[in-house]
Amino acid sequence: TVTVGNQTHTITQADGCSLELSAANLNIPAEGGEFSFDIVASASGCPWSVSVDGDGVSITSASSGTGNALVTFTVAENEASSPRSIVFTVNGESITFTQAAACQITVSPLAFTVPAAGDELVIEITAETEDCAWSIDSSVAWLTFSELSGEGSASVTVTAAANDGNDREGSVTIAGQTVTFSQESGCGFTLSPTSESFD
Repeated sequence: TVTVGNQTHTITQADGCSLELSAANLNIPAEGGEFSFDIVASASGCPWSVSVDGDGVSITSASSGTGNALVTFTVAENEASSPRSIVFTVNGESITFTQAAACQITVSPLAFTVPAAGDELVIEITAETEDCAWSIDSSVAWLTFSELSGEGSASVTVTAAANDGNDREGSVTIAGQTVTFSQESGCGFTLSPTSESFD
């Protein structure tokens, strides 16, 4: 404060601190993981505090401190069909990360009727992008698949063995979707003789 005559004046000086936020990559994959960004302060004594706006985010390093720092954080998997933003704010400065949407995979058809003699069937797997991974989970002994996993769109051939027993059903899971197979009975009966006379 400065007093001039009978008047007192207060002079406030700025702290001179400034911050810059930076990251090597602002894109986060749909599966999430651990990531980080840098805080570069204009002086070693500059204080800072971090806040975050976004779903599935946890800061794993200190959320406040002084001077330069590396802020680390984890991001959960994005199961939504649209990207989401994660915004960190440090002393009024912001940095925004974008997490990709989950892979969208369509499986068609979801049900087959198989003749008793067996057959070769085709399942169409349509993926949103070429790096969308998928797998087939099957414990049905009478079904074999041309491939059990892959990335991107694909046509998978399913070979159903002949059925010499009763009607049977089996289901498999492809990219989280259930595909059902129903096979007709292979049992046949012959009556002999076809006619008989009685006196």
